[in-house]
Amino acid sequence: MSRRVRGPARWVGMLVAAACAVAIPATAQEGHEALPAPSPAAFDTLFSTIDAQPRDHADTRARMPEFTRLRALVPPGDESRLLRVDALQCGVGLYEDAARVGVEAQALVERARRRDDGYALSRAYYCLGNARSAQHDERTSIADYTQGIEAARRAGLVVLHGEGLALRAATLSAIGEHAVALIDLTEAQREYERTGETTHAERNLLGLAVAYRRMGEFDAALDHLVRAEHAARRRSDLETTYTTLLQQGYLLFDRGAYPESIGPLRQALAIAERQRDPGNVAYALAALAASEVRIGNHTQALASVERAQARLGSEAHGGGVDMLVHLRRGEALAGLGRHHEAVAEFDGVMAELGDSDNPRYITMLHRARAVSLEAVGRHADAFDGYRRVLAAQTELDALARAQQEVLMRHRFDIERHELEHRRLAADRTLRDQQLAAQHRARHWRSVTLVASVVLVLLLAVLGLRQVRRGRTLQTLAMTDPLTGVANRRSLERFAALAIADCRSPPRPLSVLALDVDHFKRINDRYGHATGDAVLREVAAACRRELRQADLLGRTGGEEFVAVLPGIGREAARGVAERLRAAVAGLDFGDTALGLTITASLGVAEQCAQDTDFRTVVQRADRALYRAKRRGRDRVECDADDDDGGASARPMPPAPATPIGASAAAT
Repeated sequence: MSRRVRGPARWVGMLVAAACAVAIPATAQEGHEALPAPSPAAFDTLFSTIDAQPRDHADTRARMPEFTRLRALVPPGDESRLLRVDALQCGVGLYEDAARVGVEAQALVERARRRDDGYALSRAYYCLGNARSAQHDERTSIADYTQGIEAARRAGLVVLHGEGLALRAATLSAIGEHAVALIDLTEAQREYERTGETTHAERNLLGLAVAYRRMGEFDAALDHLVRAEHAARRRSDLETTYTTLLQQGYLLFDRGAYPESIGPLRQALAIAERQRDPGNVAYALAALAASEVRIGNHTQALASVERAQARLGSEAHGGGVDMLVHLRRGEALAGLGRHHEAVAEFDGVMAELGDSDNPRYITMLHRARAVSLEAVGRHADAFDGYRRVLAAQTELDALARAQQEVLMRHRFDIERHELEHRRLAADRTLRDQQLAAQHRARHWRSVTLVASVVLVLLLAVLGLRQVRRGRTLQTLAMTDPLTGVANRRSLERFAALAIADCRSPPRPLSVLALDVDHFKRINDRYGHATGDAVLREVAAACRRELRQADLLGRTGGEEFVAVLPGIGREAARGVAERLRAAVAGLDFGDTALGLTITASLGVAEQCAQDTDFRTVVQRADRALYRAKRRGRDRVECDADDDDGGASARPMPPAPATPIGASAAAT
């Protein structure tokens, strides 16, 4: 059965040479034109010409005669050259049957390995990655691209290596890892510029622009888009010109400049109409519809999507264009008050998305769908939709923070290496100058001194830059990298502010100590990766149950502490019960079959006997110990301490000191 492709961003086909070209029949495609006689030299010449030209998915059918002639030039029995043609053409019917293409690509991988052909192996892995990406197996496709990239690197194939980096970057960006994608594209750009591959470098600007836009670095994205557009117009490359204009429209849309985005989108539409490419026309019309919806022109937006649907017809198209058209149609119908029809469109899009890992599309869909569900009176479904929007938006925010951290670390490492190289170069220069100064007259010594001062100043400036960047990274260090909740340092600062706020007028403040039961058994049985997943899910479940004014922090291992300003002991006990139930209700069926977890909690309210914040935490820990002794999966309060635990009237707390480490047994 054929399957419609819903792969990562469409621009991957416009940025890299075709990793999956259209099938070429063995018979001639040019009427009665005679095919050339087989010849190794003629094959190699034509192969080099075809392989050196940048290609994308939109123009492969126009090259069928070239591939027909290439196959006709393969000498009988020449398996090496035949393998290269097959690798170049891998991707037959990708948009119709990605699973079949994947099987064929896997067979090509084995053939290339047996013949130790780095070119064919790299192409085959790229084709396999495209097939798996088209089936929404993005993580596996990234591994395939990585194998192909390594094969191209070993074979010294610079252009093919860059193509693989761009393919992997497109898939990484589609699942939200924009910073890693940007690193790949930057590496490809450096290789192209180093080896003089000007055309590939100019086309790669577009990929860099898309990555910067998705990272939210709009100025850098616009700069790369303008450069890519000028280069494409100079080459008369309509396909790349179309994509740069489309991306400029997306950029203005992301910035909220909806009226301004219509201009470049209409220019892109005009180019697509000239090319008679239904997929490109549909993309441009869907983007126009999105902007028209935002400026309130819902009738025109509906007309745009209906034009897009008419152009697409019944054919399958890659890159999710069909899904985008239906999403925009639903938004336009909702804007016109036709919410029942809009819900039907959104339901279709939801089925089309399936198990997609793209939180941007998921957020967009559920936000629009929830509004229409609420309008038609399906309040429970609408509430579920808003909940999904919140979850997807939380995931997007977490991804954005993680990507910013990855990018900052990468830039920090680059600048550190550059600084080290400059320091070493400066040291070598200084030593050379000192050696030369021994053989010069006295009046040249002053010149050497001046040069040394300049070098010291340069190092001082670079050092100051490193200090400033280090301060930025220190800010990032306030969050626990595994769970995304506050770390110990952030928790202490929050506690100090909360205590000061609760002092005047006097208000209660409670502390919850939470420990995952039998966590060591989880690590021992299921592995540390599953243990990390458990901690992330526990943290997320607890954050959902807490107020915005509360703070949850991880103090070590499987131990968490929550600070509840303005909450007394009995109310805090209720909060703790909600957290315990939320943890017990977590489902890990997809992660580790049969895994269930519980948590024990201790509750303490700051009281007159407490000298500082540490004592409150210690009492909460004692209550937690008691919960462990009494069977786990329960909540104990310090007021219930059968050993004479402290319990007194609340008082304004003293200034906070660093939190003591919790020693709750697992």
